[in-house]
Formats: sequence, structure tokens, C-alpha cells
Amino acid sequence: MAYIALYRKWRPKSFSDVVGQKQVTEILQKAICLDKIAHAYLFSGPRGTGKTSMAKIFARAINCEHEQNGNPCNTCSICTQIIEGDSLDVVEIDAASNRSIEDIRTLRETIKFLPAEGRKKIYIIDEVHMLTIEAFNALLKTLEEPPSHVIFILATTEPERIPITILSRCQRYEFHRISSDDIMSRLLYIAKEENISLTVEAARLLAVQAEGGMRDALSMLDQCVGNGTQYIDDNMVRQVLGLLGKEWIFSLSTAIFHNQGKEIIKQIDHIIHLGKEPYIILSSFIEHIRALMFMQVHATSDVMADYAEQMQELEKQAQSITSERLFYILKVLQETLLQVKTSPMPRVIVEMGLLMAAQGENKNTNISDSALALQVNQLENMVLQLQTKVDTLIKNKPIITSVTSNIPEDKDEIDDYEEDYTVASEIDVPCSQDNIKEARTKEAKEAVVLSEKVVSTGNITNKTTSEKKEKLYSSIEYEEIFQQVLRYLNDKKKKRIAYAFGQGKIVCIEKNTIVISLNDKFSFGFNLLKEENARKMLEEAFGSILQGTCYVQVYLDSDSQIKAWEKKSTALLKKNNDNVQKKEVFHQKKETLAAVVSATHVHMDNTETNTVLDAQVNDVKKMNLKEKSVVEPLLKRLGECNIYIEEDPYKGEHE
Repeated sequence: MAYIALYRKWRPKSFSDVVGQKQVTEILQKAICLDKIAHAYLFSGPRGTGKTSMAKIFARAINCEHEQNGNPCNTCSICTQIIEGDSLDVVEIDAASNRSIEDIRTLRETIKFLPAEGRKKIYIIDEVHMLTIEAFNALLKTLEEPPSHVIFILATTEPERIPITILSRCQRYEFHRISSDDIMSRLLYIAKEENISLTVEAARLLAVQAEGGMRDALSMLDQCVGNGTQYIDDNMVRQVLGLLGKEWIFSLSTAIFHNQGKEIIKQIDHIIHLGKEPYIILSSFIEHIRALMFMQVHATSDVMADYAEQMQELEKQAQSITSERLFYILKVLQETLLQVKTSPMPRVIVEMGLLMAAQGENKNTNISDSALALQVNQLENMVLQLQTKVDTLIKNKPIITSVTSNIPEDKDEIDDYEEDYTVASEIDVPCSQDNIKEARTKEAKEAVVLSEKVVSTGNITNKTTSEKKEKLYSSIEYEEIFQQVLRYLNDKKKKRIAYAFGQGKIVCIEKNTIVISLNDKFSFGFNLLKEENARKMLEEAFGSILQGTCYVQVYLDSDSQIKAWEKKSTALLKKNNDNVQKKEVFHQKKETLAAVVSATHVHMDNTETNTVLDAQVNDVKKMNLKEKSVVEPLLKRLGECNIYIEEDPYKGEHE
């Protein structure tokens, strides 16, 4: 007869055989006794905790002909067929290899058929999180309203990867990690039944190494039995599993705590010559640091069970070192462990990490005090040089400052007038004196050039203000942003989020708020994008593209708030179009400005402008503060005349 692995041979056959999962077994037994069985169940938890075994026991109990207090009899024909895997009424599907939409469509076709012998037809889908998005969507409707003769049992180790729409349609049961004591008791029982001499210390060590998984514990026991002996102690377990002895761990930790670099290298060299991998050395020492921290806070944990014979030595070592030093050593070793996994020279990385941990935090630096002081002095000198340059620039500021001294400095006052612009198609400067000289013409030219500088100075303020204004987008830019976000998500390997986002559209972009809507039929994508992780990923994508902090809101098309956002989006698009048209008209008029300014001196000899002169004085009185600040200095230099100043209200708005 072929040898059967222990974890298969001793697979639980009834609810009472399941170890450490009473919170699940009791509820399922009562459901069977009361005949209150749901149409879909989800078993989630770490590997090796009994999810698939529980599903098979539950399936047998539902269809068993002689069910006893919720437990299957395991002797009737139906139970026998299910145990041997020959039953047509219990179908076990591995979602890792049957994950496509075609596989789920085939499943939907088969559920129509009634059970062959039992009361229910049960589908057990293992590792269900491996299904594709399309497969989940195909399964959704069937899972929500299956035929009365069908029951689904889903098992997974990663429930967070399952869509919320699937989770909400199942009764969910969490499987916990099995305690070391429960695993140890089960191992001793199985060893006794198999005529294996297993010591308590060896069973405890196997239980700790299993990390809460019964299947892993039985597999390691099977590995020890394969060594050809029926006597198994803790030394054999360490030898077979490649574990380190506690004596070596205590020697190495003592050398590190006392910064004995020579002893650290000697211990590492010794253990590597015994055939141990650097990764195992580091992992074992990290577990030892963890045990010391637990000892300091008087905590109980499975890791403490491995120190049953060295408890006094562990307590003594924990009292000899501070918790701050332990935290620092653990931090260094965690960083070293990450480097060991990818380094071509792991031994060197382990030696460096342990030596760095031994030196302590105060010595973990590459900059001496003198070097640090030198850097501080250099920075101070740079600051002094910069201050000198700033003072020089202030003293030598251009004459334009005296001309612009009348410009309002108060921000609110400037904002009141920043939209009050007048655009002139020509500039007339009629002279008010009959005996004007040729030198005045040159002075007028210089004044007009100076006025242009004043205007450009004013535009700096306008630009600063306009940068704070709301950025407007066109419908074409909406589509470009949409495609850029899709590419960003795909580059980040966020395929599920990218697929869900691709089914929607951008409704509105207002300041830093982006509104997205999806069709009501795509509720799965809506629920996915509403999750916090997906929303943060979208906000990161939009922020990267729009260069700022963004907030994303997701709605269905039927949501009442979408209409309000669509109305607001229409208004923003119209405003953007109006601004574009105004800008085009403005720049068409501005094309003649340079020629008019250069020809200003031609009008200086025109003396037939007395009526215009009177009108000019009144016009000056009507000007706002900003216009007066530009015009009045020119009047002082040119005399009474008509002057029109043009500013670009759109400059910098879309830069």
C-alpha cells in the first residue's frame, strides 16, 4: 500500500476532530441541527487552519443519511463517496487553476441539475480570491440567487482581495491560528497512534515552528519520521529543520550586547560551517530578541514555549539590557534581513548587520563632530553672503520704484481693481503748449517706455493673483486627464482599479475636487472605487497629473448629486470657453499697441486739442487708484495730455 502523508491521513473527519476552531464548529453544527443552512458561506483564515477540511465535513453533514448531532456518520454511502472524492453532489473547484470567466460560465450551466443522491448540491471553491474580476462578476448573480438545491462554500487566505459585493452575499467565518498548546497536544496524540516516540520538547518545538498551522506541523513531523527513526527529540527536530540551538543564540546575543566584534565573527563563522544559511541565522536571532522583549514586559506568547528549559537564562539576559537597546537592535536586523534576501553575498550582509547592532545607536554615524561643525560654518557663511547680496539689490533698486510708489500696496485694494481694465486702440498725446521743443519729444518717448515698465510691474501682481484663481479645463482636457490617469494606474500595476475607473467618466473638475460617475449596471466597480485604498490611489494619480492635492468623489449615474455636478461642470466649461474667446480678441487688439506707442511723438505737435484737454482732466479724476498711479507721473513729465494705458488681464492665467 502506498504511503500516505500524515496531514492527509489524519485530516479531520468530524467537527470534533477540528482543532482550535470551536467558534466555527459549534455554529455550523447548530445550523445543521436546526436546518437553518444558508446558500453561501465564506471560510477565511491563515493556511493550514482547517478551512477546506471544515468545508468537506460540513458538506457530508448536510447530505448525510444518518447525521448525529450535526456530525456526519462517515459510514453511509453518501459520506463514503464524499470522503473518496467520488460524489457527484459535492464538487471541489480550485480557483487558482479555474479562474477564468469561461470556467464560471460552465459552473453556471451545471448548477441547473438536481443532486444525484443527497439533499443538496454543494460547490466548494478553494482559494476563491484567485478568480478574475470578470469571473467574479459572472458569479455574482448566481451567488445572490442560486437554485434552492445549491450551496456554495468559498475558502480563501486573502479575503481582502474578494470584492465587497461577493462578501456581502456570504455568511463569513474567520478561522484563527491554532495555539501552540493545541497543536502540541494533537501531535502527541497522532504520534502515539502511529507508534512514534515523540518527546514533549520536540512536539513543542514543532508547534512553535508551525506558526498556527496544523498542516505545517504534521508535514514537519512527517519530515522527521522520514529520517528513518521512530524516536524524535528536540535536537533531531532542529537538525532536520535547520534550526539553531539555544546555546549558540545565547552566546551570540551576549557578544552583541557587550560589543565583542571578534566573538561575533567567530560565532557566525562556526554556525555557517555547520551548514546553516545566513538568512536562518538572522531570523533565529530576531526571534530571540522578540523573546527578550516579551520577557521584559512579562507577556506570554508561543515563542516563549521554545525556552522552557532556558527560561532562567532568558530572564537574566532580559534584565541585563534596556528596552531601547533591544528596539534599536531589532530595527537594524529587520533592515539587514531585507537586504539578505536580495544580496549576492548574504554572509557579508549578516556580519555587517550584527556588528552594527553591537556598536549601538550612538556610534551608528558617519559624520564626526568636527565634520559636522565644519558643515555648519559653511552654511552660516553662505547665509551671510546671500544677505549681503540682498542688501545690495535693495540699495541699487531701479528708478521705476519712484514711479510706482503710488500703486496700492494693500492686496485687497489691488484685487478690487484687478478686473477694471481698459483697452485702447490708439494712444493720443496732444501737446498743451505751442512752443514745445524737440527735446520734449525724446522725453515723451522715455516716459511711454517707462509707463510700459510700470504696467509690466503691475502684471507681476496680476500674475500672482491669477495663479490663485481656479484652473479651468475644456472637455478635450477632461478626456486627456482621464487617459493619463488610466496610464498611471496601469503603470502602478493597479489593474482592478484601472479597469473599474475605465468604465466611468470624469463629470467635473472643480478646484481640487474630481467627480467620477459610473453606470448603475457596474455596481461592482463603484463599490471598488469607494474603498479607501482605491480612492487614495485615484487621488494620488490625479494629484500627480494635476500637480496638487486632489480629492475624488465617486457616484452612480442615478445619484441625485450627479445632476448638480453636471450642471456645475457645464458652467465651468462655458466659463473656460468665454475666457478663451476674450483672450483671442484681446491679443488681436494688442497687435497694434507697439506701433502706436512708438508713434506717440508724432502727435506732440498737434495744438488743436483744447477741448480734448478739458476732457482729459475730467477723465483723470474718474480713474481708479491703479490707473492714476501710472498716469500721474507721466502727466508731470509730458504736461496736460491724453494717455491711455493697456494691461493684459489674461497674462499668466493659463501658464
